[in-house]
Amino acid sequence: MRGTISVFTLVFILSCYAFPVHATYIRMLTRFTTQPTDYGVRLRLFIKNMGDETAHIIQSKVVIASATMHTDSISLIRTGLEIHRDLFFKIRFPSPGHYPLVIKTVYRDKNGHRFSVLNCGFYVHEKSAMPEFIIDSGSADIAEKGKSAIDFIVRNTGAETRDISFKLHLPDELQADNDKIKISLPPEGSRKISFMITNLSALKGSSYALWLMGRYEDTKKNLHYTGYGTGMIKIKPKASFLRLPQWVLIGADSILIILFILFQFKWLIPYFKFSRNS
Repeated sequence: MRGTISVFTLVFILSCYAFPVHATYIRMLTRFTTQPTDYGVRLRLFIKNMGDETAHIIQSKVVIASATMHTDSISLIRTGLEIHRDLFFKIRFPSPGHYPLVIKTVYRDKNGHRFSVLNCGFYVHEKSAMPEFIIDSGSADIAEKGKSAIDFIVRNTGAETRDISFKLHLPDELQADNDKIKISLPPEGSRKISFMITNLSALKGSSYALWLMGRYEDTKKNLHYTGYGTGMIKIKPKASFLRLPQWVLIGADSILIILFILFQFKWLIPYFKFSRNS
């Protein structure tokens, strides 16, 4: 019975060793071109798989100002392959200027797990309009199944008070309790705005980019302004014995193996004594 227990103990000890593995990954890169028309905007979206694993069931949602369109679903995109899709937005802009353009692409890996990637930018309608505010980047750490607040500092760089509407754009793996806020900033003023973020399905050890888009209208100049800031959410793994540094685990396993061997010799001592007495 002792021998059986010892063998299983050794097997358990050896199974605790961490061996390095090569993990495959998918990295979707999106870019776009736009062309104004008499009735709206024609957009060509390019999607490229920059990873080393095939992406499956890919679909993109594109938002320009308040207009939303989806691409048709693509069955797969192999490593290094780039495809394009054309979308036409029937949209009328209230005034010239910068308008937000948001692209969210969702896809699945070979095991069927769903992921999303977010990219944001501008669409310039008729005339460029640089906003008179700056958003400082924010960051936060969130546990695997937890939530945390992320803070942004907004600064008015102009000489007039601005009423700015903000919207926080997130990947589908994360969720904000409230993703919209409107503030009034005096000249040269600054303010901290916060969002509570909940982790829905983000992977531990991963980082996810957020985009905070701010917009306001200048009726005197008849221009629409859009600016953005970025944020980063890092997903922390839960603390546990198995997530200790590898050198600690290897050291502990080595000690257990030595104790196991000593135990085996101690087990044989009574037999040596019996042999000498016989």
